[in-house]
Amino acid sequence: MTTKLPDYSSWSTADLNDEATRQDKNRRTLAGETLIDESTRRVRIAKAGARYHAACAALVERAEPFDAEAKQRAARTLEYHRREVKRFLAIQVGCEYLKRHDMEAMGQVRV
Repeated sequence: MTTKLPDYSSWSTADLNDEATRQDKNRRTLAGETLIDESTRRVRIAKAGARYHAACAALVERAEPFDAEAKQRAARTLEYHRREVKRFLAIQVGCEYLKRHDMEAMGQVRV
């Protein structure tokens, strides 16, 4: 099940900061997790990564650049976060596909 990202446009800035911090902490915790199977762990890391970058993108969109150079940096940062959201969602879809494929292949004898 692919992640449905929340609509961060209605969130307050403080809530967005909390969400970004929470998802980043979740990603770091999952990176060291050994008690869950690898595919589930990767899907959860990808979900947290997508949510983290989506929240960061919403924060960058709200920032008011103070000069032309800051506006350019904000645009590059926003592009980076949007690209990372797409990348993490693609990773999640790929991991889910592989997990489903592996589950379907279990028990089949190959000659």
